[in-house]
Amino acid sequence: MYAIVDIETTGSYAANNGITELAIVLHDGNKIVDRFETLVNPLAPIPQYIQMLTGINPAMLENAPVFSEVAERIYNLLKDAVFVAHHVNFDYSFVKHQLGDCGFELDTKKLCTVRLSRKVFPGLSGYSLGKICRDLDIPILNRHRAGGDADATAILFEKILRQDSQGAVSQMLHGKSREQYLPPNLPAEQISSIPYTPGVYYFHDQEKQVNSFSEVETNSYSGFGETHIEFLPGTRLTLGLRYTDEEKALSVTPGYVGSVTPSPTTWFSQLTYRLGIDHKFDNGVLIYASDNLGFKSGGYNSTQPSLPAFDPETLKAYEVGAKTEFLDHKVRLNSAAFYYDYTGIQLTKLTTSNQVQFYNGPPATSYGADLDLEAQASRALRLNLGASYIHARFTSATPPVQYNVPNPAFPGGSTPFFASADGNQ
Repeated sequence: MYAIVDIETTGSYAANNGITELAIVLHDGNKIVDRFETLVNPLAPIPQYIQMLTGINPAMLENAPVFSEVAERIYNLLKDAVFVAHHVNFDYSFVKHQLGDCGFELDTKKLCTVRLSRKVFPGLSGYSLGKICRDLDIPILNRHRAGGDADATAILFEKILRQDSQGAVSQMLHGKSREQYLPPNLPAEQISSIPYTPGVYYFHDQEKQVNSFSEVETNSYSGFGETHIEFLPGTRLTLGLRYTDEEKALSVTPGYVGSVTPSPTTWFSQLTYRLGIDHKFDNGVLIYASDNLGFKSGGYNSTQPSLPAFDPETLKAYEVGAKTEFLDHKVRLNSAAFYYDYTGIQLTKLTTSNQVQFYNGPPATSYGADLDLEAQASRALRLNLGASYIHARFTSATPPVQYNVPNPAFPGGSTPFFASADGNQ
């Protein structure tokens, strides 16, 4: 059984947005056998551009059910079917997230009609649903509404099944195939030869300071990876590593007068990590703890090339917390406590010539806690309460720095003063 699904939402990310409309067309491989369609009250604002795109406005959803009221029916329609959609990972992520919030764990095979269409109907003018329907003469009524798009996708899927002489559907449903997890516009053939590695990153920047006749060129390279290991039921370990190698080069252009800081080319290298553990209880409560090492490379004061360079900043961050839901998912309570330890913290100050200078301050720490409470009082009323406490200070002596206080209109300008942060939080 195939479940052809289409949804309309309040945004792009499942964790921070809701569903406003959902349609499911059940297909047995030969014909449509059932159909379900409903508006859904997301209990959240709908951005104006989405209202214009879909035609769904808040007034239409005032009396619509919230997702929890239709979750069981949706789950029963989907649990034993192959989940089919155009850009399937988008629709699946929202439906799975919403069902999970209601206590239903969706775990089904998926098929993406974008990827299938590229294989079965190569050479079309495009692979958006609108372009495919135009090229294949598929009627599409009520565009950008869940029901209309689901009906058109069902017709497209029937055509795919009839024309699939290469077995694309079977290949994508194969248990070891990861193709369905790829972005729909990235052909699997182009990455099949890439070895399985976590990832690499390259960043290039050319900063030019016209007034000071200087340039800073940055080339940053890094390799990174992260894995999650469930070593006990409900308990997951997160391990992440990143190595960064960054080159910064300072140069001056014709017209510059003055000295240049020593070592105009510098390399900054650092291995950073993320270590975390979390446990989800049967009642939905999640507790977690994490240990992270962060890194921010050093650099040059390009507005005044004669000033010394500044060194990297590192941050050791520790956090523990809990995320809970109760009263049938109507109340959410999240709490966390943290401790940050800075080394080489990068600060700014004014020089005696009123130029902004980056420099490394003394060691510093920051710790605190925050609490967030969200309660759905009614379909139209959501209450949010937040509280936090932060204690931050330098842990050793801080050098005096300049700050300017504006003078009255006459004589104008400003008067420089010097002060230290010693004893201040």
